[in-house]
Parts: sequence; structure tokens; C-alpha cells
Amino acid sequence: MTPCPVPRVLSAPLAALAAVLLSPVVMQAQSRGVMPRDALLHETASDVQISPDGKQLVYVRMNVDSLRDKRLRTLWTVNADGSAHKQLLTGTNETAPRWSPDGTQLVFRSDREGGAQLWTMQVAGGALKRITSVARGPLGAAWSPDGKQIAFTSLVPEPALNIAQQIAPPTGATWAPPARAFDKLIYRFDGAGELERGWSQLFVVDVATGATRQLTKGAYHVGGGNGRGSGVPSWTPDSRTILISANRRPDYEIESTDTEVMSVDVASGEVKALTARFGPDNRPMMSPDGQWIAFTGYDDKRLGYQNHELYVMRANGTERRSLTASYDRSVGSPVWAPDSRGLYVELNNEGETQVGYVPLRGGTPRVVARHLGNGQTAYEGAGYSMSRAGRVAFVTSRGNHPGGVATAATGDSMPKLLAGMNAALLARAKMGEVEMFWTPSSHDGWRVQSWLIKPPNFDGSRKYPILLEIHGGPFLGYGDRFDLEKQALAGAGYLVLYVNPRGSTSYGEKFANGIHHDYPNFDRLDLESAMDAVIARGIVDTTRLYVAGGSGGGVLTAWITSHTNRYRAAVVEYPVINWTSWLWTADTPRGTTTWFPGAPWDHEAQYAKRSPLSRVQFVKTPTMVLTGELDYRTPMSESEQWYSALRFRGVEAVLVKVPGEPHGIREVPSHWLQKMAYVQGWLDQHGPTR
Repeated sequence: MTPCPVPRVLSAPLAALAAVLLSPVVMQAQSRGVMPRDALLHETASDVQISPDGKQLVYVRMNVDSLRDKRLRTLWTVNADGSAHKQLLTGTNETAPRWSPDGTQLVFRSDREGGAQLWTMQVAGGALKRITSVARGPLGAAWSPDGKQIAFTSLVPEPALNIAQQIAPPTGATWAPPARAFDKLIYRFDGAGELERGWSQLFVVDVATGATRQLTKGAYHVGGGNGRGSGVPSWTPDSRTILISANRRPDYEIESTDTEVMSVDVASGEVKALTARFGPDNRPMMSPDGQWIAFTGYDDKRLGYQNHELYVMRANGTERRSLTASYDRSVGSPVWAPDSRGLYVELNNEGETQVGYVPLRGGTPRVVARHLGNGQTAYEGAGYSMSRAGRVAFVTSRGNHPGGVATAATGDSMPKLLAGMNAALLARAKMGEVEMFWTPSSHDGWRVQSWLIKPPNFDGSRKYPILLEIHGGPFLGYGDRFDLEKQALAGAGYLVLYVNPRGSTSYGEKFANGIHHDYPNFDRLDLESAMDAVIARGIVDTTRLYVAGGSGGGVLTAWITSHTNRYRAAVVEYPVINWTSWLWTADTPRGTTTWFPGAPWDHEAQYAKRSPLSRVQFVKTPTMVLTGELDYRTPMSESEQWYSALRFRGVEAVLVKVPGEPHGIREVPSHWLQKMAYVQGWLDQHGPTR
């Protein structure tokens, strides 16, 4: 293994990046750190779309209506030189803006007349027109190259499952809601609740007249409907054909990732499969010259993690080849360069989200934009768009700054901040500085990347309590991106350590598959090694070590406390505690052939061995278990098992249920504040005076 480098402080970046992210308002911030209540001031940007000529950007801005306890999503525009930053429309829920090919119109999704539909707006005059009236909200709107039609997907409902004859109530009676029957394996989905019967199908709408046609039919999902499909519609240059990704297998609920690239003739609705391999084939897009189709995917080898590669094939589906087979990272969101000689892709490398360029001959992507971030969490992934002249538009953030909307020229990968936000937050709160460092794992010496947030006004001569905060997934990754929850804990006086242990992405397949059929296990030693490295600096109050994490991080938090008593308190957020019960109660049964070698009835010992519940007898750490009541990804029953087992064993434990919340507990602003307050309160209660 290569030696671990000396820690590098990311809070003192290069002068160019400092000028981008450290505005004067930051320097004037108050001396206090972030508090949970500051979440009411937190604003984020998403879905940044640059106009075809590169002169203007439109994006979705989300802020909090604290009186109605809701998140508001509105459209904003800004010129490419940073001028004329303004709200485009007055509305409360407008999303997914897309420029017309000539840049004169926008299409977007809005609920301004009730249910969500597609609307267009003339950029010059501001004239609005509703163009769809489908039964269920349209998704994935895509303009045809000639600007005359828009493709989208929408759920086509089917009648509810009818098993018993419905008995009518007596005249004037008020009866309780009737029973509901299901016959699908996936009948509910986290964040969506119980799924309506029906199939997501492909539609086109005439922009001028609003005439809408359904192109696809059949018992399969097209695009993103109900989480089954993949990607958005993509037009061929002649506006005659639409490329989609779909899974038409009868067992699509079990083999949910085995999608294929399909072509749909707009005139006839004829559907042709252009790929036929076992594995995902997603995000198809034809080159401007009409010669090649690009898409992402991999040949499924039943591994826990595989890199998504960038492929091209001829327009008829022949001559398929990978352009990134030699690049040991995943790539996504391909966009063709105007000259058809290469593609732009989103990638994640060692905790940083980037945009890269891959020539048609293939090879390692050349980085053209850096420091993408969603401004909400430290997790990877952001999204981007490209102008015809090659300017990239995206959201940027760093660990100590929420950032905003930015662009970068492909010859200069550093972001240029155009539209900052969060002036009120930055004026009130000082952010903790963020330091990146690497450590060797005590298990086998693998290099593990970590970040440490220090409390505002950090004093190196003092000793601070420290929280080890563990990410979920497990096949995800943290990075140097703004995370208000972590900054709030730093603001409360805690060192906050977050780590990418084995299993994390952005380090290649070998590192991610370090937990293949072995999760959780030695990944805890990667985390503990990072904690030991910080303690060795002499800045940690070793009587106040804490551990917390959500989802996969909840798994590892429970797992760690079953192996060590060094932590004064733990917070286990929306965990998996019993892999067998989770498999049959979660929204999508997964992992029987990837995370595990097979089903529980064939591998009972393996499922038990990897379940934290099998080691609850060793736990002594005071634990708070916290989950949303409508979490279908890691259902409440998992949290209840851990809480009950701990209480039965006599371990100090509390169970916190958040009403109406799905996975992550961020849907309702006040619930998000309460989540942060509960975590901090639990840690504070277990200080040195206890």
C-alpha cells in the first residue's frame, strides 16, 4: 500500500477557490456556530440548466416556509456573468425546468392549478401555457430537437385490485376507509407511500396545440415511473425516434436493475430493444450526428458494487463497446459534445464530484468541472448541464460553505460562483473549518479518507468532545460538501469526524467490494482507525467519544457498539438490525444475490452473523434509536427490534418516532430541526458529569 499523506486542510483552499466560496458576508459572520434552528434559513439550489447559447441559467431554489412548515420550490434565473439574479415565477412548487432547443421557451412542472402538469413559458415575454392534462403528474420532460414536441413519462392508472364485493353502507352512514388489496411485490415505496396500480408509459405532447399521445403500452414501466424504470426520454436528431430505458422482464420486481435501451418510433409507437444483456442499460442518448448511442451500465456479475461504465453503440444497436472500461470509477449522466467526438459525464473521485470529458476513442475522463455539491449534505452526486459552447452549469459547495449556482469553462475546471444564497444564515453563524486526511486501516492498511469539522473558533490547545458520524448506503460516499446537520454539531462544540470506510464509492471497485458478502464487519475498523488518528493529535476529550449514523450508518453504529464500549453514547438512526426481517418488510427486497450469496432460507447463518441483533448481548452503550414512522426503506420495525432488545438487556435506551417521515427525516422542516435537536440533546445528556 502507498504511504498515507500528511493531512491536508481544505478550509484554506487555493486562492482562486477561496475567492469563489468565501464571500465578504462569511467574514462578517457572528462568532456563534450553526444551530438546529438555522435550518429554517437554509436555502439550496438544484437542477441547474444552462441555456443553449450559454448566456442564462435557470434553477430550482428551495427554502423553508416556517409558518406553514413546508419547503417551497421556485424557479430562479441568473445571467452567465452573474447579473440579473431573480425569481422567475411566483409559485410554490415549480420544478424540472428545461430550455427549448432555440432557447426561447422553458418547460417546467408546476402545481399552480392543482395537480402537477407541464407548463411552458416564453422567455422574452413571460407568457405561460399549460400543455398537459394527464391523469398523473408527468416526469422527465424532454424537448424534441425541432422544438415542436415534448416527450415525458406518466403513470397510466389501472383499477384497484378487486377481490371481494364491496358492501355499500346504509343511507346516511359514515364508514371507515375500506380495506386495500395488493398483488405486487413492490406495493409501497419510501417517500411515495402505497403505490397506485398502473404502468409508467411514454407520451408526447404537441407544444403548440397541447395534443397528447401515449406511445407505449403494456405491463412494464418506462422511464422513472414508481422507481422501476431508469432515466429520461431522449430524442434522435431528426425528432422521429425517442430512446428510453425500460425493464420488460416478467420478474422485473426481482431483477429490477436489468434494463435495456429501447427505441420508440414517434409516428407508429413501435418499440425495439437495442440491448440484450444481463445488467443495467440506462440514460441512452444519440450523438448529434445520428451515428452513435451512448448509455451507461455494466455486465451484472452479482457483486455488491460495480462501476457504471460509459458505452457507445451504433444507432442500430451494433458495435457496442465501453469507453471507460480502464477507468476504475463510475460515470453517469452522459451528454454528447456538439461535435459528436466525445461525451461529458458526472463522476466521483476520492470524495469529490466532478464533470469529465471522455473522447469517442475512450479512456480516463479529463476533468472539466470540480467541486459539485448539492448544498444539503456531504453525500456525492449533484447533476449538471452543458451549453453548446461547452460551458458547464451546476451547484457547488464546500464543507464550510453552502455555495450556490456556478459555471465552469471546460478549459478551467474551477467553479465560478454566479448566484450565492444563504446570506441570512452566513450572517448569523460561523462555519466550522473542514480538514481532509487519510489513515491506514488497522485491519489491513487500506488507505481510508476522512474529514474533520472543527468547532468555530477552534483552539488547538483545548480538548473537545468528538462525534464519529457514519454515512449510509453502504455503497455511497461523503466528501468535502456542505452539510448543515454536521455543522450544527460542530456549532455545539463537537469535533465531527466523517469517514469513507471500505464499501464507500469513488475509490474503485476493489475498495467498494471490500464488504462484498461481509457487511458489516471490518469496515468498523476503518472508522475506528480514523477516530484513533484524531485522538492521537491531542485535541480530543477521550472521556466524550460519541458515534452516530443513519441507514447503513445506523447499521454500523449498532455494530460498533456491539464490539466496543469506548463511546459514551450512540445514536442509531433508521437502521437495519435484522437482515432477514428487513428483506421482507422494506420497500424493495434487495441484496439476496449481491449483498448476500442467496436467500435467507439457504443462508440463515450468514444473515444472522451479519445482523447487529445477533450481537446485542454485548452492547452497553446508552443508545437513542430514531426513525420516521413512514420509513419504508428501513422500516420502523427494525428500530423497534433494537430498542426492545436493548431495554430487555437493561441498556439505557430511548426510541424516537417521527410522525409522517420517510427515510432520512427531512420531509417536514420542523421534523428536521427536531431530529438535529434530539441528536444533540442525547449527546449533551451523556457528558462528563453523568
